[in-house]
Amino acid sequence: MRGGSGGSSTTLPRLKLSEGHPRGGLRRAGRTATTGGHSHRDIARGPREFVRSGEQSLVRGKIPEEQQRAEQSPPCETKATAAVKGVTLTPRSSAGIDYQPAVDVGLTRPILPTRLWRPIWSVATAGLCAYVLLAQVAELAVTRTKMIQSAQPANTTFTLEVPAPMPRSSWLAFVCRARNDADDALTLTAEYAGSVIGSATIPPRSERRIDFAAPARAGSLVLRGRDRPWMLLYAEIANVHGFSRGLVNLFVIPAGQSFERQPAWSLLLLAGALLALAFAPPVPVSTWVRRVHLLACAAAVSLFAATAVSGLVSRYAVVLSPRTFALGCALLLSRRIAMAMRVVLTRLSGAPRVAVGITGIIAASFFASAMLQTLDRFGGNYSGFLHLSHSYAQGLPFLRDDPTLARELITYDLGYDGQFMYGMAFDPALSRYRDDPGNYAAVADAPPYRYGRVGFSALSALAALGQPQRFPVVMLWLILAGHLLLACALSAYASRHGWHPAVALAYVAIPSFMPSLLFALPEALAAAGLVGGVLFWERDRPVSAAACFACAGLIRETTLLVPAALLVAETWTRPKTTPILLATAFLPVFAWRAFMWTRLSPVYGASAFYFSPGDLGLPFTGLAQLVQSGFRHTQAAPERLAALLFPLILVSLLAAATTSLVRRRDGLSLAASGYALVAVCLNYAKIWSHVPSGERGTYELFLCLLLIALSERGIRGNALATLAGILAAYTLFASPDASVSRAALLLVR
Repeated sequence: MRGGSGGSSTTLPRLKLSEGHPRGGLRRAGRTATTGGHSHRDIARGPREFVRSGEQSLVRGKIPEEQQRAEQSPPCETKATAAVKGVTLTPRSSAGIDYQPAVDVGLTRPILPTRLWRPIWSVATAGLCAYVLLAQVAELAVTRTKMIQSAQPANTTFTLEVPAPMPRSSWLAFVCRARNDADDALTLTAEYAGSVIGSATIPPRSERRIDFAAPARAGSLVLRGRDRPWMLLYAEIANVHGFSRGLVNLFVIPAGQSFERQPAWSLLLLAGALLALAFAPPVPVSTWVRRVHLLACAAAVSLFAATAVSGLVSRYAVVLSPRTFALGCALLLSRRIAMAMRVVLTRLSGAPRVAVGITGIIAASFFASAMLQTLDRFGGNYSGFLHLSHSYAQGLPFLRDDPTLARELITYDLGYDGQFMYGMAFDPALSRYRDDPGNYAAVADAPPYRYGRVGFSALSALAALGQPQRFPVVMLWLILAGHLLLACALSAYASRHGWHPAVALAYVAIPSFMPSLLFALPEALAAAGLVGGVLFWERDRPVSAAACFACAGLIRETTLLVPAALLVAETWTRPKTTPILLATAFLPVFAWRAFMWTRLSPVYGASAFYFSPGDLGLPFTGLAQLVQSGFRHTQAAPERLAALLFPLILVSLLAAATTSLVRRRDGLSLAASGYALVAVCLNYAKIWSHVPSGERGTYELFLCLLLIALSERGIRGNALATLAGILAAYTLFASPDASVSRAALLLVR
């Protein structure tokens, strides 16, 4: 088309509506327009407007309001309308230009407006979740019993007796594996209690798994091959056809099987959560995060939908575990949950004391979750955490005097340090055998060393009011109380240095505390005293700091390295009386060891005051042996990955502690460097042959570096999050107790 004055020729671009585009957007059909020697590029910029430029003039043609609404609408229908017209202005002249669409396709009309589409989708998803919760969510105890112990010789018929007792279930699942060595297909028929329960075909020269199900009743399973020999490789009877453990925890059961479903109040709880989060807008995220979230939500909805219809379209029904269902719902609501958490954290920042308390409760709840789930494996018996060996329980004199109590304890072939803490709780003051201290060799493997850490045993005896049957319970709950105090102290420290109190939750990623809990050992209490002492020291309250350090020193004497480092590095920067008051932290420990020497010296001599366990060696020698054992697979299977990764973490922390000491030259950096040096000097025989022992023994190093990171003014939140993420990845996926840590988050069982 031509137009304009001055004889200028104009080559015009064409704009057209995309015929198959669901939103009816504009599409550019040409690239440039030449008018009087001037170039005008890229007329259309998006579906809402097109822009032409010439001599600093701008003419904008807007898309009708109806099309703007259509752009934000879900998939819609298309109707033909009139042609689209546009107007432009040429330099030093005027021209009229008509734009004809390549296809006479007009604006679009949505099937449903946006204001209705999202509520309908939300209601449908909520209904699906409610149905799955009431009909397909349960925690089933899987029961499996082998019906044959090895592959059976070829035969035409196999009769298998159902072993007693049968699984407690309304239906029985039979899982078999058969092999057909013939050149043509084999059809097997299964009968149970005189009734045919199914048939299956096995291709020639192949083997196949076969599943049958029947109502639970007494009888025999008969498998017939129609006068042709075949082999039965495997057969079992169970209450499920299959199950999965991990991120998705589900059970596959016969479609007609009944099970205990969730109570009605769980639906009310779900409805309340949905209503509470309905008023929270989704947190803003980047485009790629939004797409990943949509894919994850689609996977969760697909899982729920498949679970809901499984029993209707097949012979099998899928049952989700409560934790998997909760994880799916949390995934669907994750953006709203994140926004709600952001609002809560923002409001709590104005109430630091409340935030400190909530942080402590969250941290203690994490370890309580791990404890309760492990306790379930012990049948509710807390003594399972103590890891008492058979020989120790039989030789402990206090248990010989109370055989009823001894029968209630869970014992193992091998014991661990928690058993000595338990034994010392019977006599923390070394009074029962004061005249014959040699008997304490039956209480602890090295009485001067173990009784030097008597604080936890004495506290357990005091809290249990001297009743031995309560010792295991009290010991575990004291450890949880230690985590509550530790998290509160760390959050107060973080708040003091300008961080949000919730940042203190990064400490749960330290790999030392989970094995400490699982073996009923008091590192959490000692850590609480350590952090409390540092916090009071910074607040110029040396008496309170000394009291915290003293309590920690009676639980683990290694924590006294921190007040010693503070005295060395900061004596000259404090008032004269302050270091003297802090030095009183050593007095209770020295006084106790002096008393212990008076009781044990007839047998142990000078080592009764201080006993070396012999767990140190040349630097890096133990770590090198650990890595070597990991590569050679001589380390225990659950510890092999940790054997390769944990030494790298410790070497990195040694470098970080040394750098911090050179740069800061303060007490915390000096203590961290000391702990790092001790960590790389731990030997293999005493420590690294059992990786959790090394994880426990290095908790002070992690804690001191965390305190340094929180006190650094220049460190960024992203850097701290990266460090915490690395430790969390190790704790959740590489540590020997990683499965317990994941289960504590209710993610994986």
